[in-house]
Amino acid sequence: MRASSSFSPNFMKVRVRSSSIGQRSDLEKGTRGRVMTVMGSADEGDELATMESEEDTAKSANLSTAYLALTVLFLTFASNQWARQAIYYLCNFGSDADPFKHMNAALNFDKEMYATLASLGFTVVFAFVSLFAGGASDKYDRSKVVALSCFGWSACTALQSQAGAYSDLLPLRALVGFTQAFFNPAAYTLLSDLFPQRMIGTVNGIFSGGVYLGGALASLSIILDDKYGWRSTVNTIGFVGFGAAALNLLLIRDPLKAEKAKKEKVVVEANSIVQSKGNMLEEGVLAIKEVGATKEARLLLVATAFRFCAGFSIAIWKAPFIFFKFPGIAEQFSSSNAAIVAGGGLLSTLLGGFISDKLANPEDPSKQTPQARAWVPAVGSLLAAPAWAAFILAPTPELTAAALLVEYLVAECWFGPTLAALFKVVPLERRGSAQGLFSVLTAVGNTAPILIGALAGGNLGDYRLGNVLLVAVSGAYIVSGVLFWLAATEEQRALDKAAM
Repeated sequence: MRASSSFSPNFMKVRVRSSSIGQRSDLEKGTRGRVMTVMGSADEGDELATMESEEDTAKSANLSTAYLALTVLFLTFASNQWARQAIYYLCNFGSDADPFKHMNAALNFDKEMYATLASLGFTVVFAFVSLFAGGASDKYDRSKVVALSCFGWSACTALQSQAGAYSDLLPLRALVGFTQAFFNPAAYTLLSDLFPQRMIGTVNGIFSGGVYLGGALASLSIILDDKYGWRSTVNTIGFVGFGAAALNLLLIRDPLKAEKAKKEKVVVEANSIVQSKGNMLEEGVLAIKEVGATKEARLLLVATAFRFCAGFSIAIWKAPFIFFKFPGIAEQFSSSNAAIVAGGGLLSTLLGGFISDKLANPEDPSKQTPQARAWVPAVGSLLAAPAWAAFILAPTPELTAAALLVEYLVAECWFGPTLAALFKVVPLERRGSAQGLFSVLTAVGNTAPILIGALAGGNLGDYRLGNVLLVAVSGAYIVSGVLFWLAATEEQRALDKAAM
């Protein structure tokens, strides 16, 4: 029972590839519960687990190719986040704002306009397109999807250097969101098909580390900005992205595309419902229903929305808060923040993926029941709340940096384990859609920075920025931690039942 339950996603893949079309259609319409019914007996489950093990063995034999793809995608993700986050460090609302260095001074926009540009101006488009971008990764050559996505956001970032007004900048920011929406679903599902399932938490953690390398590069953009100005800075970011796009085209191959060429054109997407007569809206609604069919999936998604609220609030308002609280330390903040984001964030996400893999795959399953991956983001989020409070309340730059390091170390372990847990409870053919829906939740997360801007001197009040950040971010961490805890409880209940 343990093997058949924990391996049911790949069971679906094996059955689709080895059964007749009639069997395939029946299996693809079912959820994990139906798969268990179709399996019929423990002996058949053991046989299918063996088949899945053979598939993982084949993947293990090609790990050099998989690691090359992981390296390229990691660097591309860093480019992705550099383009997305640079704007957070190229604005200054203090008295020392300079039109050469700061785009808000050059293009004459205020805090609320900045919050819209940095968050919803990007995320509304990003979230909407993500509804369909996930389906694209399920259907098309993902190496080309990734490369075209990277080329698109790089071009739009470079074109920001030509903006003469806020109205020029906003649509370019929206186009960055449009093009980046296609990247995550294609990249995550590509890695899932290249690496054995026992490694997927660690692999997701490594790949997610691109967020922190990109964030560190965005922070270091302050130094580039001081010397060459914000326009040259965004040009540089764009041209680096062009190089990343070329690497994807040259070095990555989609394994499912090769398989189609060798065997058959009918794959998991042959699900008659997914083909859905070409109606994209109906397909999007159906994908949401299927992804959120289980209680655990719904808890993970809602928890993710609150976790994004905390993360985007920090990303967008951290630098303005520091510049206001400690004037004149821009360069010092640039280097220390880059080290914290890259070092603390990357270490946390690697440890999160590693720990979740160890929990889900004990060395001796006969003696130890697998543990839920969602325990990792649950504990991390709950510990992050007091760490963030210490960051806001610290009286000196040095103590502030120390608190921020602790916050990154405990908070950023969440992404890989959460996505691995989500992939486990959705149908195999909906993994791309699940990642797309995951990305859609960034729109929810980006409402928090807008609300913070409105409360800290905007239409909703003139509260101190530090107080608003303290309540909003710590509160979001606590809510997400509780929801992740509930999701872990659901996951653990299923694991314990399977082990009986």
